[in-house]
Amino acid sequence: MKNSIIVKLEIDGKMKKKVLVLAGMPSSGKSTLAEGISEALGGAAVLKFDDYFEFLQGWPKDMRKWIDEGAEVNDWKNAQMVDDLKKLLKGKTIVYPITGKTVQPRSFIIMEDPSGRERREIMDYIDYLLYIDIPNEISLMRSLERWLYSEMVKEDGSKVKVREEQPAKLLEHMMKYLRMFVEYSRDLYVVVCERVKRDADVILDGLKPTKELVKEVLEFLEENNKELEMEGTL
Repeated sequence: MKNSIIVKLEIDGKMKKKVLVLAGMPSSGKSTLAEGISEALGGAAVLKFDDYFEFLQGWPKDMRKWIDEGAEVNDWKNAQMVDDLKKLLKGKTIVYPITGKTVQPRSFIIMEDPSGRERREIMDYIDYLLYIDIPNEISLMRSLERWLYSEMVKEDGSKVKVREEQPAKLLEHMMKYLRMFVEYSRDLYVVVCERVKRDADVILDGLKPTKELVKEVLEFLEENNKELEMEGTL
């Protein structure tokens, strides 16, 4: 973005950082919005729940039973993600788990986490919780669409559509996803997301274009950070 906002938090001579959490249903646009906000804020650090999934402990083995027993998100523990968040808040760099790249601490840290303020492990670090709201059926449609347009890398390094290279395997995965949706995923999203949504500082319409949502978020940050020096224009 050419007209990006560069945020500087200089209070009492110390750099203060704020944590912005994005939550919402699968395929609500969290990652796309996170990248858009990051760019607009001059390269804010981004931590994605899915990228730390290998470190997650307490993920239910029987999801249907877990939902029926109350869907307690505090069963989820991700020490690695929390540790990286703490390091960034202290002004230290981290090595991102998926890419292996160094992530620099910035004024804002953007996190994608479906539990929002529901999970005690992260709730005290959250300054702003933004919930991206989309209908359940749109979440399902976008997820299936993502599968349809997914790519794979061949041995020669070229990229091809999975549906062209392995149509049977793709169909199998999509059918499995649909069965999971009917058996428990839909209920999971309804139960957990409704809780998270209630505690959100801002509810965004996930059907709007990303550019509009980025603008709304920046306006919210300006309004709620009057003491900060903000340079640039929308």
